[in-house]
Amino acid sequence: IKGGSTGCIVEVRRGEGGGKVVECSNVGDSRAVAVVVSPDGKVSGRQISVDHKPDMDEEEIKRIEDAGMKVEKGRVVKGNSESLGLSRAFGDYDYKDNEKIPFEDQAVVARPTCVTLGLDDEILEGGNVWGVVVGCDGIWDVLGNDEVAG
Repeated sequence: IKGGSTGCIVEVRRGEGGGKVVECSNVGDSRAVAVVVSPDGKVSGRQISVDHKPDMDEEEIKRIEDAGMKVEKGRVVKGNSESLGLSRAFGDYDYKDNEKIPFEDQAVVARPTCVTLGLDDEILEGGNVWGVVVGCDGIWDVLGNDEVAG
């Protein structure tokens, strides 16, 4: 099976203290952005997920290299011709085929990043959340968070 997919799930619920909480789990470069309206009416987009890019941090680079692949120009490179622009995904089994290491240590993994934010957290800077936009890299590669929120 060739190919893969990303995923992003967002839940807004009441927290233990009665305030609203946003929970976000994502794999890959799908992104969740809170649309925040400031007290003076300015609309902005605040990212609440983490883009899983191959060069996002040293830990991600190390896992990819330990799995026998390399990171070049922000991509996971396998051999001389194949490359992938993200470090976490469902599927993409061509990047999960090192039989010498466990599945969770492969170059590309499906391990999500989970974020929980109270809606009064710093991310809001005194504003109110109007909604949340969830989209794939086809949006975020072309438009910024504020552009999408506006």
